[in-house]
Amino acid sequence: MSKSNESTMEYENEYRSTITPRTAGRSSTRTSGGIGSAGQGSGGRVLKIVTEMGSSTVSGISPAFSANAAQSFLEATEKEKRELQNLNDRLSNYIDRVKGLESQNRKLVSDLEDLRSRWGKDTSEIKEKYAGSLSDARRTIDDMARQKTEVEVQISRLQDDIAEFRRSSSLLPTGLFCKTRLDKFAAIQQRQQRIYSTKSGHGLERPEGRTDNTLLSHLLLLFTSLLTSFSNHYCE
Repeated sequence: MSKSNESTMEYENEYRSTITPRTAGRSSTRTSGGIGSAGQGSGGRVLKIVTEMGSSTVSGISPAFSANAAQSFLEATEKEKRELQNLNDRLSNYIDRVKGLESQNRKLVSDLEDLRSRWGKDTSEIKEKYAGSLSDARRTIDDMARQKTEVEVQISRLQDDIAEFRRSSSLLPTGLFCKTRLDKFAAIQQRQQRIYSTKSGHGLERPEGRTDNTLLSHLLLLFTSLLTSFSNHYCE
């Protein structure tokens, strides 16, 4: 028994002597199998992985490079913040503009509806107000047109009478012509009086008492002058 124990202790000492300490190390243990708790479970197996890292791997990054990287990161962040702020401002301005246009659109729609509601009412009131005056004006125009036609017919008859008088004055004897002349003169005076009364009754005379149709007055005066001159010369 003593020999076996001694051999075991020597083996352990030899095994331990092969393990040397490391400058830095990290150990992680991963278990596999059906282990319920530490040190329990049948057929379980423990896999131990030891990761070692030397101090030389950390010394590869210089402090200047770290400072430049941090500065670049900060500058990029500030640039992104400014761009986002600019975009937010533009979006806010766009939203305000859209709201203003919508407000103007609502106002224009309201004004249009107001005009549509008042349009029919205003036109109806104007039509009712001036309908009577328009009817009177149309009747006056029709009367004036009819009176103008009558005056034109009478002027044409006077012109025919003047032409007949001139023709007959050279053909009839003096006595017979004087009698015919007196009859014509009486008829013309009656026609002239009838024309004047017709024009005065329809308000066709000017404030000075002269008729609007100067041609009619001129013809009547000419015919009367011819009869008077001829009567004074031949019928004394």
